[in-house]
Amino acid sequence: MNETQARYATGQMFCLRFPTDWKAIDLKRFPVANYIVFRDVLESTFEGSRDKLAEARASLRENGIEPLFMMDEEGGRVTQISEFFPPAPSPRAIAKTLLPEEIGPIYSHLAHSLCSLGIDMNLAPCLDVNTEAMNPIIGSRAFGRTAKAVSLYGLTAFMSSRPYTAMVGKHFPGHGMTHADSHLELPLVDLGLKDMESTHIPPFGDACGMGIDGLMVSHCTYSALQDDDLPATLSHQVIGTILREKMGYRRLVITDSLDMDAVTGTTEPGRASILAHKAGCDILLYTKYTPRFENSFDSFVGAFLSGEIDRRGVDASLSRRGALCKRMRSCSGRPASIDREAYETLRDRVLSASVLINDRGKRLPLACDRVSLVSTHPEIRARIRPSVGYVSEACSPSDKKGGVLLLWLMEPLKLNYSLECMKNAIAGSDVAVLVTSYHSLSALLPGCDVTITTLDTSPPTQDRILETLFGE
Repeated sequence: MNETQARYATGQMFCLRFPTDWKAIDLKRFPVANYIVFRDVLESTFEGSRDKLAEARASLRENGIEPLFMMDEEGGRVTQISEFFPPAPSPRAIAKTLLPEEIGPIYSHLAHSLCSLGIDMNLAPCLDVNTEAMNPIIGSRAFGRTAKAVSLYGLTAFMSSRPYTAMVGKHFPGHGMTHADSHLELPLVDLGLKDMESTHIPPFGDACGMGIDGLMVSHCTYSALQDDDLPATLSHQVIGTILREKMGYRRLVITDSLDMDAVTGTTEPGRASILAHKAGCDILLYTKYTPRFENSFDSFVGAFLSGEIDRRGVDASLSRRGALCKRMRSCSGRPASIDREAYETLRDRVLSASVLINDRGKRLPLACDRVSLVSTHPEIRARIRPSVGYVSEACSPSDKKGGVLLLWLMEPLKLNYSLECMKNAIAGSDVAVLVTSYHSLSALLPGCDVTITTLDTSPPTQDRILETLFGE
């Protein structure tokens, strides 16, 4: 095999963020075949976005590359297409409101929407069992806190979506028990083997048995499952031994993004993609086109040509990917339309039940010209500003006492202040309002005049909460 052939084979295993400028990518050097599409590269209209993806697909095929376009579209706060379609509620809100047998129209609508846009694969459903109430990254993305609930809802979501898009369950062998966010650091999971096998792994085992198209592996380290201290994505014990051999999974295994801090902070540049493939991964995901990606791609090609990477492993990965591409091309039985009315009815029912308002102080709507804000999402400041004359940062030494304090504590939770600091801010305010997707925070932060808890953090739900707060 020469270098050109090695690069072409490598390109079928790498996944890159869909670029804003295709001219910036050297397709001869980096003939990447898999692209993850985020909302920031979509056009302002559905038709424009659909045409953009179609043109990119045709261009890649002209270069001898059979593309696979994927997207993160879980519903709730993880959505890319809310500008074009009414977004699905979060999995947690759906599971709290509907029975498993009722959710089919929601996920068939979501998958049909992706298919009509030109997306082949959805990186969903989330099969994590959210046993940690203050989990900073999973939360409402999970269907529940038990393996049974997650399996029932997750696999119904998969089967309802399958006629339209390939589906990828995540994050094997479970991310719902963590206290840390793998985007920012490497979480260490110290649960015993019994807890892992009885609670967190079963939904993935059920998905394997149902023939789910792909599984994404987490960037956590599991002391009960591995002797090494690598992220599971890079561990042969987790993927090769447990997932491939013990569980018998033979379809695509995809890494979570290899430019997340859990990997970049623990692995030498250029080695992560090699270790992930040797561990058993087929698709190597990068969400940034950076020198790190280029180095990783070139290093992988070098390892392939030198024999460090076994050609049989590469052939197996390409075969799995090829089988998936063939399934998507031959999906001629996709219904031309779906029951949108059923979807909208169920969606409205879920969203209506997702927000619980406790206005014990009878303060709503807020009448104020100044708000002191504590928020896990800086962008909320701009959304509040039109409603009031001034928004300051709460808990700062220069902040004046009194006025309205708004604690907007939505997931993912990345607080800059301690609970004690926030309690002091509550005590020093005239009116304290807590808005959160973490129900346990209402007990940790007592004394608020208004508490709004939500099962869903999608844009429509946030809009509804803002309307409730400011009467708009």
